[in-house]
Amino acid sequence: MENISKIVVSKNDGVIFGYVLDIVLDNFEKVGYIIVEEETENEYLLKRGSILSISDEFVLIEDVSM
Repeated sequence: MENISKIVVSKNDGVIFGYVLDIVLDNFEKVGYIIVEEETENEYLLKRGSILSISDEFVLIEDVSM
C-alpha cells in the first residue's frame, strides 16, 4: 500500500515525529493515515488536509500539533 511505513517529518519543529502505520478510509475514500509516534508508540489520526507534501521517503506536516 502506498505511503505505509514512511516517516512523518515536522516542517516547523524539524523532527521526525513517527511513521505511517495504516490508511484510514471512510466509504472507500481515503481520509487520512494512522501514524505512530516514535517515542511513545501512541497512535494518531493524520487527516489528508494536514499533509503538506508526500515524497518517496517521507510525509511532511506543518508541525507536530497536526
